[in-house]
Amino acid sequence: KYTDEELEAMDKEALEYKTTILDERVKHMNPNLKALEEYRRKTEDFERKRDEHDEATKNRDDARNELAVLKKERLDMFMEGFSIITLKLKEMYQ
Repeated sequence: KYTDEELEAMDKEALEYKTTILDERVKHMNPNLKALEEYRRKTEDFERKRDEHDEATKNRDDARNELAVLKKERLDMFMEGFSIITLKLKEMYQ
């Protein structure tokens, strides 16, 4: 917003001239609507692929976590069996 002093200092004719020129430029502009449609389509495609990537990443992480749990379970079972065997060997050789 302009103050009253700034408005009085402005050249009204120059502003009207600039406004007329800008109006003419807008009238003669021919926007490329196909480019806008293509941009919208590519944006939707990108978002779809990003969602697919996020889902695949989540599935991969879930599978890794499940693998880690199974490896730990296998190690625990092995160590339990190893402890039993070690205990039995100690009993046999004492």
